[in-house]
Amino acid sequence: MSINFRSFFRCEDGTITFDWVVLTGVILGTGMAITGSVTRGIESASLGTTSQLRGQVIRQSFGADLCSTGIDGLRDREAARIASGGSDPVDIADWMATYGDTLSDMALLSERDRLVAANRGIPNWTRNKTIQSLMECSMTRRGLG
Repeated sequence: MSINFRSFFRCEDGTITFDWVVLTGVILGTGMAITGSVTRGIESASLGTTSQLRGQVIRQSFGADLCSTGIDGLRDREAARIASGGSDPVDIADWMATYGDTLSDMALLSERDRLVAANRGIPNWTRNKTIQSLMECSMTRRGLG
């Protein structure tokens, strides 16, 4: 029996396999640690980028007809509507802070669709077009596109 132990300890056939197993384990562990660190960093960066881009969209990227110069442009259009004899002015800041934030996403989308249909074919700027624009601004701010 002692001959078998001596032969076992002198044999080097399995040492390469053992080295590769240890080396592979170290490489896998390092890869998993790096992946965890990178994932947390990417998530953090994407959340910051998302909030910055939403602000940019609201300020700069509205469609050509509605809210084309952002909230300030919408205020100017509403002021021009009232100056030309329109009635029942819409307070842009108040609407965004109260009514726009109280609607659920589904209610906002369905009400906006209703106003789009009602405003189709009307050439002049109306109170409903102002409200439709405000809803689209709220949708963009919420990321509803």
